[in-house]
Amino acid sequence: MRTLNVRNVNDALPQALDMLMMSGHERDSRAGRVRVMTTPVTTVYHRPEECVLLWSERDANPFFHLYEAAYMLTGSNRLRPLRWFVKRMEEFSDDGQTLQGFYGARWRRWFGRDQLVGIVDSLKKNPEDRRCVLQMWDARTDLCADSADVPCNTGVYFSINVSGKLDMTVTNRSNDVVWGAYGANAVHMSLLQQYIAAWVGVPVGHYWQISNNFHGYLDTMDDLAGAARDGIYPFNPYSAAAGTERVAAKPLLCQGESIEAVEAMDRFAASVQNVKDRVAELVATSPAISRFFEGAAVLWEQGLGHGLFVS
Repeated sequence: MRTLNVRNVNDALPQALDMLMMSGHERDSRAGRVRVMTTPVTTVYHRPEECVLLWSERDANPFFHLYEAAYMLTGSNRLRPLRWFVKRMEEFSDDGQTLQGFYGARWRRWFGRDQLVGIVDSLKKNPEDRRCVLQMWDARTDLCADSADVPCNTGVYFSINVSGKLDMTVTNRSNDVVWGAYGANAVHMSLLQQYIAAWVGVPVGHYWQISNNFHGYLDTMDDLAGAARDGIYPFNPYSAAAGTERVAAKPLLCQGESIEAVEAMDRFAASVQNVKDRVAELVATSPAISRFFEGAAVLWEQGLGHGLFVS
């Protein structure tokens, strides 16, 4: 197994691309030709709350990532609210109405119970609990399924470490480094970790991502790898090397505002389920939500982003 020890996603993606270019092997896949590692890869995030990827060549949309992450907290798997941002999300729907593998539904209602409530209750009662497993893979519907959408992330383990912080380990069956691991997944899971930590009332610890099949699609990764070789790296405002103090390394949900922060995220998640027009309002009124955009704002000020809504 290979390991990437990184501060955040801005450190992780260039290292992952370099590793794949140096040690990966080309293979065919269901969705196109890939370069893949021959062993699983673990990414260790030391600052998981720094989850905004700021690389103009990748041009990630952190607004959609936050929207999607918050929408997951509602427990819904309806397609329509996500199509406001990304129309091609419909390619992952089997019926044109829902997303079978959508994580939020798996977290909160798929298995007949709200797993997040159970995990929080367990950790509050017993900080030493080692049974806090969040399940996403369902063998009844996912194994051998002819579906456009089965979960890539299959399980999450939560524990409170010896320093009293919430650690999180995510297992992933198949991880694309450009669109998944260091794009959407880093935001989704970081927000989940912060949400659970704030709800329990403890600080955020480390985040381990174990990717069983670690790959990049040739048609998307080669240009990024070339940019990295040319010395064009993500702008990392969290690092002292960036020469700026404009962006502090603040978590989305801060200890000391736990109840208010969780309630704010609940309101935000409930609103995005149906009403896109309230997104800007809630971002402006919730300190917890607006902190997410501190890193993204730097990129947008430089004219390198493509805006809030994309098709």
